[in-house]
Amino acid sequence: SAIRSDAFAVKLYGYLKGPFLPMRIQGSKQLSPDTVDEKENQMAIARSIIEEMQPNATYILGPGTTVKCIADLLHVPKTVLGVDIYKNGKVILDVDEKKILDTVDDWQNTWIILSPIGRQGILLGRGNQQISPEIIKRVGKQRIIVAATKSKLRDIEGGVLRVDTGDAETDKMLKGYIKVVTDYREWRLMRVE
Repeated sequence: SAIRSDAFAVKLYGYLKGPFLPMRIQGSKQLSPDTVDEKENQMAIARSIIEEMQPNATYILGPGTTVKCIADLLHVPKTVLGVDIYKNGKVILDVDEKKILDTVDDWQNTWIILSPIGRQGILLGRGNQQISPEIIKRVGKQRIIVAATKSKLRDIEGGVLRVDTGDAETDKMLKGYIKVVTDYREWRLMRVE
């Protein structure tokens, strides 16, 4: 329940040694830096995405502080760690796959807004499993909006985004290149593996 209310209480219980296999085991997540520059970059990304949002469209909002900036500028609540649905000024918070499938009524007018996990570069399949392969296939790669600050992209291991949806067909569909919004009306192409 603390996670659902975005109340974080972290307690260290101990340490554990693990194998060092950089290409097989994902690295630790890197939190967004809490700096003025990072916050301004996130807000610029949010303004850019909001200007392109279409009325009456449905937006599946992935987790993370960059996506939360979009909700903040829209003056709606957003769970930082959860997936939410936004449409016409209204939000359904903390949805699961079933709720998304039950709620969306026009897949041709539905978009997914995501930010990759810091340092790891994982776009789909870790931390946002609510956005299942079925949902990704219905929305389509062309309606996935990726948002990431310049510092986040710079710090991604290997310089590529990764997907691990659990479905080989969906992963194959997502591979290639995707446009990433990096600032106000700025974007770059990133390779997805």
